[in-house]
Amino acid sequence: MIRTGAKDEVRIQYLRPGEILSRKKAKSIIYLPIGPLEWHGPHCPLGVDAINAEQLALGAARITGGVVLPTLYMGTERERPPDILKWLGFGRNAFIEGMNFPKISFRSFYFREEVFALVLRNYFRMVIDHGYRLLYVVNGHGATNHLNAIERLAREMNAGQKKTRILSLRIGGREFGGLGHADASETAVMRYYDPALVDIEALPGRRKIRRLKYADYAIVDDGGFSGAPGKGHTVRDGNDPRIAATTERGRKFFAAVVKQIVSDVKKAG
Repeated sequence: MIRTGAKDEVRIQYLRPGEILSRKKAKSIIYLPIGPLEWHGPHCPLGVDAINAEQLALGAARITGGVVLPTLYMGTERERPPDILKWLGFGRNAFIEGMNFPKISFRSFYFREEVFALVLRNYFRMVIDHGYRLLYVVNGHGATNHLNAIERLAREMNAGQKKTRILSLRIGGREFGGLGHADASETAVMRYYDPALVDIEALPGRRKIRRLKYADYAIVDDGGFSGAPGKGHTVRDGNDPRIAATTERGRKFFAAVVKQIVSDVKKAG
């Protein structure tokens, strides 16, 4: 059964016009979850970023009121700069786009940033035309150019009109306990949403390979992106999805991010 009932449903695609308008009158808030289809190791689904963004948006909307737009499975990436290539264990002159490392078995679906920006601009304009007071973009993807596109457009739209305030969230970072890529934190939150999303057996056992090399699996802890890579460019034990991806860790991460979103919405008035 798709519909959960008129009182509980916040997903706009399952609401009738009258239900949408009554929710808008009560709380003029609309959420847009965003994330690409991207390689997240052999053990997690391609939709990690978008699934995470969607669940967080739904969790926040059930607290703040408002509705949630259908998740935009879209994102962009750029070539890795020399310093990050070095931290990841590659040569400084290698050409690697996003998480499409040479050894992965399935490439990510990345849009060109100009296409991503055009689609995003259209979404923002439609929400403004509908007269919502607040648009909150829940973004699950951490690429710099992807984040910059969202934030630049939000600043432009906020400066150009006063009807709709646009906010965005960067999921991850030390304020949420650190977040790498397909590491223990991302794996844990997928397990929290649905244990069937994760197959740890798809990774080599610890007896076979004690530490996962970034370059071999495109699984990277926070230090691999911030200049403090693990020894030999490997995932630290505390961030290894085979060891530390507990459901409780996922629950805590989810709760912390939802709390931040709700706080942002309250501050927006």
